[in-house]
Amino acid sequence: MANPVTENRWILGSSRTNIPTVKFDDASVMLRNNLLCIVRIIRHAIRKLDEDVIEKAIIQLQGLTTDPDAAIRATVKCALIKAFLTRLAFHGWIEDWDNGSTLWVCEDETEVINPLMVAQWNGEREPTSRTDIDSALALVDSYRRMVDIRALNVAIRRTSDLISTKFPQPNNRFGRLHMIHARALSMRFMCLGRSGDLEKMSGSFGYGKVREGDPNPMAYIRAIMISFTWLAQVSECGTLGNGLGHRPLVLLRLRDFLNTLAEDHEALRSYNEGVKMMNGDISQLNEAISYLSKLVTSQPFPHPRRSISIDALGDTLLKRFELEGDFEDLEKSIGWHREGVELRFVPHPKRFESLNSLARALSIRFEKTGDIRDLEESISLRRHSLECKPDQPSSIKNLANDLSARYKQTGNPADLDESFSRSL
Repeated sequence: MANPVTENRWILGSSRTNIPTVKFDDASVMLRNNLLCIVRIIRHAIRKLDEDVIEKAIIQLQGLTTDPDAAIRATVKCALIKAFLTRLAFHGWIEDWDNGSTLWVCEDETEVINPLMVAQWNGEREPTSRTDIDSALALVDSYRRMVDIRALNVAIRRTSDLISTKFPQPNNRFGRLHMIHARALSMRFMCLGRSGDLEKMSGSFGYGKVREGDPNPMAYIRAIMISFTWLAQVSECGTLGNGLGHRPLVLLRLRDFLNTLAEDHEALRSYNEGVKMMNGDISQLNEAISYLSKLVTSQPFPHPRRSISIDALGDTLLKRFELEGDFEDLEKSIGWHREGVELRFVPHPKRFESLNSLARALSIRFEKTGDIRDLEESISLRRHSLECKPDQPSSIKNLANDLSARYKQTGNPADLDESFSRSL
């Protein structure tokens, strides 16, 4: 098998920085080919990441967030932010951004951010040393060291070369090139801790705001990445008090970045309103579906929040089907959950939820139509779900129920045996 780092070298060209101007007719094809090759290189660079390692660190730290000692809680939150930002840099999952950014908020809301965390980042307070916290941080560091830096450097050098190329304007792939370049820089920063990589990210994007209702998902991703650079500078480099004062200016600036995500505020409002009504009566379910349908429309692929929104929409449609029996709702629910599975590909931490949601909808359709193909697919999905998270009692029970249902259809004793063993 060809090495992704060296294959298609003719597409990438040499490593020189003075690349000639590209003709308009050739620019789009050249840029597309280069982007595909660079993405392969980056995937090669992170191919050895063991997701169980970072997940173990996060779970271990989350178990310590309720410690009665405020100083320990502050140290744990600082460590959790480090873990979430690390996984965000390598995979870009919006759930990690949400989890990391919300840890800034002070518990009693008397200040913008927990002062103990501020003091730790400023170097005014030593982090609380505990074996369980230290071991979790060691896992985060080991996860970072799994990256192939050589391959990552190749990707960064190639994107830098392309950015310096005089492409005719406009070229709608040039923005994606900048995104890929910034992502690669964020990965290298997490591996090597070079603040210069964050500075290059900031310089690449500037500090423009996202316009409310901007339909371009890349504009949203850009704003998230700008905010990422600030959060990483503070939590990783300790620059919170670097000539900017302890809290007010830096925190207000960071919050300003978060507030630029006007689209996100509206999206979250619609999402929360929709979810609140999911368990209500039929009129509330109808309103929830209206909220969530508009939200999904406003979040075209590759919007980071699309998978979250379509999961909620699929669940709500299924609830309405169970109340009213409109088969169209069931079909739509299955369709949305299929897309959710596609968007949350391995190793997404929420993939098991999408697999279970689709399996449940298919199992319900089997009950209504008797089409054993739906049951077969449901069983397969539930097995995949348990591969993602083996110790899930509800998933084990649901698989056992599906196996029992298939036994009633086919009479295969192996299904009955497995159903019984999983029910124990």
